[in-house]
Amino acid sequence: MFKRKRMKRTSTDIKIRVVIATSVLESIFDECDKHDINETGGRIIGYYRAHNNELQIDVRDVIDSGPKARRTPTSFFQDGEYQESVFRQIESKHPSIEHLGNWHTHHVNGVGYLSTGDVATYNRTVNHRNHNTDFFYALLVVAKNNCNNHRNRYKIKHFLLRRGDPKVYEIPASQVKIIKEPSLCVEPVREYDDSHVSPSLSSSNTCATEIGRVRAKDKQFLAEMYPDLKPFISKKLRNLYW
Repeated sequence: MFKRKRMKRTSTDIKIRVVIATSVLESIFDECDKHDINETGGRIIGYYRAHNNELQIDVRDVIDSGPKARRTPTSFFQDGEYQESVFRQIESKHPSIEHLGNWHTHHVNGVGYLSTGDVATYNRTVNHRNHNTDFFYALLVVAKNNCNNHRNRYKIKHFLLRRGDPKVYEIPASQVKIIKEPSLCVEPVREYDDSHVSPSLSSSNTCATEIGRVRAKDKQFLAEMYPDLKPFISKKLRNLYW
């Protein structure tokens, strides 16, 4: 498990290495197969190691877009309520897990780069004071390959955005390594259930306080970055969502 350490931002020269589990790419490509007309995507989670101006990103799994995701050929909106539920469950088992960034598709519209809207959204995220890392990693599916190799059936590009730096860095394929290590086996969240919470979490005032603090930060984050969003009550989850 990688030690958490902030990168120095004194130079724009940064050495980046991305490590992705084969199972993660297969999961992404399987999702692409389901949506050959509209954009789709998800959250990227894993670990990272930073030292001076060297950064290694270890992609261990993805969280799918969720049942309430909205898609068109040129836009994509994820189901944040669902994704947060999934992430919190993973975090309870893997406390050092990080939201490294997002992935989404452009092969359906032929745009082989991050759109202006993509860059603006990612820049707002990485520069927000509540964002936990100094970078935001973006994986973009840009084309469907006509090949017999099932694992290479899509062409992908990798990008990095950094806090305090307006540039978008494309990561060369030579700096991306595919490994066979299994993913974290993310299970979809179908319905909130109190039994999913361990006894230590449900009985600890300290943990309850921490959960409340995290939720407050999330609410503040959404309010500042997306002021037009309004909260609603989910009867199914017995919780607020936006």
